[in-house]
Amino acid sequence: MNHHEQQSGRAIGAIFFTIFGSAWLAGWALASFGTAPAVLLALALAGAALLYRAVHIFRWHRRRVAGAASERAKANAARRSMLRQFYLVNAVQWLGLVMLISVLRNTGHREWEQVAIIGVVGLHFLPLARTFHTRAHVITGLALLLLAGLYPLLAPAGPADAVGALGAGLILWASAVWALRGGTIGTAVPASNRVVQSS
Repeated sequence: MNHHEQQSGRAIGAIFFTIFGSAWLAGWALASFGTAPAVLLALALAGAALLYRAVHIFRWHRRRVAGAASERAKANAARRSMLRQFYLVNAVQWLGLVMLISVLRNTGHREWEQVAIIGVVGLHFLPLARTFHTRAHVITGLALLLLAGLYPLLAPAGPADAVGALGAGLILWASAVWALRGGTIGTAVPASNRVVQSS
């Protein structure tokens, strides 16, 4: 995988982190401040700026993905394998969430739903770290798991406290910013990753 493929892949991850992080932060804001326009507007502007940056970096690097036909074929095969693993991990994640939330609701423990979601999402990053060959996903996953384990014990409202949504949103936004590092438009391609551009 060449430099531009790596950077466009990271930018796709940042897009997902930004969208889901924004959803968590919107949930926190609504629970904490109601429909306060200033808070929602600030979050919307920050989320839109981060999303714009991620999409812009993705498009810039994607247009520069090039190489010999054999290299492109190998990259496409690797990409298909990664996507299959990504879909499998996410299918297991969603199935696990549906089952876990169903159990919590049927046993009268709805207040633990937020904790369950944060924990399962954190767990799903661990196999994705191997799929996408990035240790950053391990850090994101462990941070979410740590959040799910600690905030119900420390927050005033326990497992239903909005601080869980705040923490999850900030972790995902921080992961988006981290994923975009080195993706600056116009960054020189490292010599080890240069490929012959095809016309």
